[in-house]
Amino acid sequence: MTVNPNFSWKKSNSTKYGLTVLKQEPLSEGFYSETELHTNPPFMIKYFGWSQSIYEWAVTEAGFKKFSWHPIEIPKQAIEQYTEDYWQDFLDNCLIIGLSCEN
Repeated sequence: MTVNPNFSWKKSNSTKYGLTVLKQEPLSEGFYSETELHTNPPFMIKYFGWSQSIYEWAVTEAGFKKFSWHPIEIPKQAIEQYTEDYWQDFLDNCLIIGLSCEN
């Protein structure tokens, strides 16, 4: 799991899913971001999200021969509880994504 290189806080935010991206500043190869998690007590994380090409360069440099990107899937129970419409913003602009690598 990593930060989705295609996430944009200008499209939609994730507040209703338990976190709010407060800042996203562009960098030459990605972005710097600050996000508040709505826990008790709330806390903030600061992180870098790299471009897809940087992630792919890094896994290749690490010696992996294959890699795949995997979008997040919403469990059936969560869709039944909250409806598909509720999850649409999350799916359209998800902050996280899976990246698998193998030799």
